[in-house]
Amino acid sequence: MILKILLLLIISITFSFASFQELKIGKIDEYYKDKLSYEQLKAIIDEIEQTLESQLNMNIFDYSMNGKDIDILFVPASKLEKRIDRKIEKLAIKKEKLKVLQNSFLSKEDELEGLKKATNEQTKYLNEKIDEFNNYVKNFNKKKLSKEEYIKSQKFIA
Repeated sequence: MILKILLLLIISITFSFASFQELKIGKIDEYYKDKLSYEQLKAIIDEIEQTLESQLNMNIFDYSMNGKDIDILFVPASKLEKRIDRKIEKLAIKKEKLKVLQNSFLSKEDELEGLKKATNEQTKYLNEKIDEFNNYVKNFNKKKLSKEEYIKSQKFIA
């Protein structure tokens, strides 16, 4: 907690002593030689200068040949960046697995629809047979039967 307070105090003191600076382009690391030219860097610095000065309404820095150097250096990826990259790769793998599962669910859904249709057809057929049997029993009950025929018909129906 004390370290946080000290860090905040140091940062606030540093900003309070900020003053106008003259800047110039220093060294560009070999890693960026083919990606960034001096002219592009000067255009970026000019754009930053214009943006900051318009937002703050004051002159913060100017580009000068004898000012403080701005060096563009290549810094290898930190452990945190590497960890983030691994997480991004894992996320991509999980997205692929999710796509496979979604396709699987779609095929299972089609299969389920087919099974529902088959079940509905079987249910319809069974209901028709039950209705036929109920009609047969109704017609049979309307007849006058002897006791022996009645017992025989009950056994048949059962």
